[in-house]
Amino acid sequence: MVSGHAGPTPRALQLEVATRSFRIAALLDGFSTAGVITLGDALGFVGGHAKPTKLAAMEALGTTETPPMPLYRGSRPSGSRR
Repeated sequence: MVSGHAGPTPRALQLEVATRSFRIAALLDGFSTAGVITLGDALGFVGGHAKPTKLAAMEALGTTETPPMPLYRGSRPSGSRR
């Protein structure tokens, strides 16, 4: 028989697993965020060199707001502006 020591409590084990899971999730989130930023920038750069007219057409479609520019926290599609 094992004497005296019962080991960690179930609550302590749950906290350890939760902490480890959170660290792994935070690490994967950091890697994926860096990858998305890097890949998006690289693809935009390559696309601008491969098809400059297409990039110019996309830039021509954009609208520029006068300063100070509003901060939109969300948006809904508008059927009237097509």
